[in-house]
Amino acid sequence: MTTRGTYFITIMAGVFPLFVLYLAVIAQIIKPDSGAFTDALSKLIAAPTGMRAAVLWGNLFVFQLMANVFEQLLLEQYGIVLYLESKVRPFVQPLIGNQDFWDYERFQLKEKKTMSRFGEVATLFVVSLSLVLVVCELHNFILWDYFGLAANVVLWAWLMFNTIAVVRTRHEWEKLMR
Repeated sequence: MTTRGTYFITIMAGVFPLFVLYLAVIAQIIKPDSGAFTDALSKLIAAPTGMRAAVLWGNLFVFQLMANVFEQLLLEQYGIVLYLESKVRPFVQPLIGNQDFWDYERFQLKEKKTMSRFGEVATLFVVSLSLVLVVCELHNFILWDYFGLAANVVLWAWLMFNTIAVVRTRHEWEKLMR
């Protein structure tokens, strides 16, 4: 179980560099000759509608997929910790006595406030909504835009459910620490 947790941490640490690498590749794909952001936006708007929809919705899909992978791995990590604290700890406690062996988590809980996981989801939602408004303002929606929007709404909902599960698991674990 702890080996699995170590693997999860390694994969989670790889998600962020993968995100940055993906951004760099996409920037090179849509980069105009002049390098200006407005020229890149003009190039994207002037692109064939299918290409524009694929770039906009496809990239948002990939970003949300990466966020979902990260949240799922975080949920697995918290599940492992919750299991260790709720099932393994009562079994092992009589063997080690009343030592300060278990106090690290309580110490961390007192020192640090629990971070809310909803900031990332809210940011992704605002970016997605802004993207929809920009696309609507610059072009009429085409069939590909509706498919892209639907796929991204489904991923955003999945991200919300994952985030809620992460927060609940974390709070359940924190209750055991008090």
